[in-house]
Amino acid sequence: IGIPVIVGAQMGDLTPIELSRTLAWILPFISFLIPFLLVFVLDKWKGIKETLPALFVVSGSYTIVQTLTIIVLGPELANILAALVSMGALALFLRKWQPSNIYRVNPDEKGGEKCKYSLKDIISAWSPF
Repeated sequence: IGIPVIVGAQMGDLTPIELSRTLAWILPFISFLIPFLLVFVLDKWKGIKETLPALFVVSGSYTIVQTLTIIVLGPELANILAALVSMGALALFLRKWQPSNIYRVNPDEKGGEKCKYSLKDIISAWSPF
């Protein structure tokens, strides 16, 4: 996963950790904005206003974990660990908070029934194989 950083470090006669620590000054700003941009593309400013708390949770957790991983461990696990932590943080946050409106491509479509899933089903859905 950290291949661009590793190759860039090799091309510039640096160690990957040196280049990672340099990138740690740039990446947090970009990483923090990406969820906001994704919501903006789908639902413009209305979507951002309605999901602002969730956007702060996912952006903040991803950015903090990515930055700490880049500085301490290097580039190899930065995006993987950050993605896992931010998904978990958002899942926990959404257990207590729900947006007032749910974006749908077809606004006339009604939402489905709420389903209760067992712990086994949840673990199975989160496992890759």
